[in-house]
Amino acid sequence: MSPHISLLMVAPILATMLGCRTVPTAGALRAPERGRIEKVETELIGESDIARREELRITDADGKLHEFYLRSPRTVDRPQPAVFVLAGFETGKAALDLLDDRNDLFLLSMDYPFQGSKDFKGLGSLWALPALRRMGFDTVDAGALALDYLSQHPAVDREKLILLGVSFGSVFATALGALDERARAIVLIYGGGDVPALVDNAVRSSWLPSWLIRPSSRLFFGEFEPLDHIGGISPRYLLMINSRQDELVPPPLATALYERARDPKKLIWYETGHMDLFDPGLIRQLTRQVLEELRTAGYLAPP
Repeated sequence: MSPHISLLMVAPILATMLGCRTVPTAGALRAPERGRIEKVETELIGESDIARREELRITDADGKLHEFYLRSPRTVDRPQPAVFVLAGFETGKAALDLLDDRNDLFLLSMDYPFQGSKDFKGLGSLWALPALRRMGFDTVDAGALALDYLSQHPAVDREKLILLGVSFGSVFATALGALDERARAIVLIYGGGDVPALVDNAVRSSWLPSWLIRPSSRLFFGEFEPLDHIGGISPRYLLMINSRQDELVPPPLATALYERARDPKKLIWYETGHMDLFDPGLIRQLTRQVLEELRTAGYLAPP
């Protein structure tokens, strides 16, 4: 008996052991509800000559609290574009530094709503599956709430709302962009398709075998598969930036996603490793190119 078949046979037992009452089924991800903001609270956390930084606490219609970070121009004479960023774990506040301070752009970010241990090594990665799956759904819901906030903000141009996904954040940015057409452009930095392969590459140093990792990833995260959602972004603009030297999202995974996308789209190649995304110099180079591409596509005004 092949290991793939045996895993499918024990999947219901595995799912129960890991905290899921039923095995996850495909197609459970739906377009999130809109207009669910009940209360907004802000707290100033910093400012420069041209921009303010605030912690944003939004309570939804169910009484659930969501925390975001907002960077906004100090003065606005006309509605400006806004970018919602999904990057790495616990990088919400740091994501406000992805772009230089500007007086012509709103920048909104968040930490992933993850509840559970962040021990993703060995068996820890298996025990984390249910919490990570829940985080995926909560991230899409929180993203829709972020688009609610931006689309209702009087100083934001609701026709120029942009989603920016970095690394594994691109998985959720792709799903949210496909499900919520208020995002008028989607930017994916070092993202790709084929979730099982992405997860396998991410935990390659663990002792867990691929024949267990890949089916488990498909079982728990199949609803978020970028290859299934990317076509829903068209006719809105898609910009992808990837690297030919990326060890976590190698070129075949990036090109598979790009080829599945419909026009208008553009793919730009770099020559750096995935972990180089921690280099502030590279991040600034990438984001400045993103701004230039968005400017050329008509989403940003000239500097």
